[in-house]
Amino acid sequence: MRFSLTTLALVAALGSACAAQPAASETPAAAAQAAAASSPDIDHLAPVPDSVGATPGRFEWSHIDGADFYLLRVWNEVDRPVFRADRLTDTSLAWPADAPLDLGTYFWSVVAMKDGRPVAESGLAAFVVTR
Repeated sequence: MRFSLTTLALVAALGSACAAQPAASETPAAAAQAAAASSPDIDHLAPVPDSVGATPGRFEWSHIDGADFYLLRVWNEVDRPVFRADRLTDTSLAWPADAPLDLGTYFWSVVAMKDGRPVAESGLAAFVVTR
């Protein structure tokens, strides 16, 4: 099978373009990758993953021993951040009454931090606001 130099150059250029990914610090994927792969998991306690109903009144997650604080992030279905809370020392947070969510699907995650570094993460959990 023979390939022209133009074909090989095009394949090489496409491979380079596909490999180059811009950094995105506020996306769910970036938050999920922020914690080390061998770190313990944080469990989503409320809202439970894949819950459907009204805007959750509270977000709650499992405790990680030794964590200094937690980061909570919420994104909408098109991967845009809609809420963030930093330096939380408790494992729950009441949803602010002045921040209603539109109908739709949302994702949330929590990262536990110690000495300025992630030590555990929750991954993403979805919830759907229908009313």
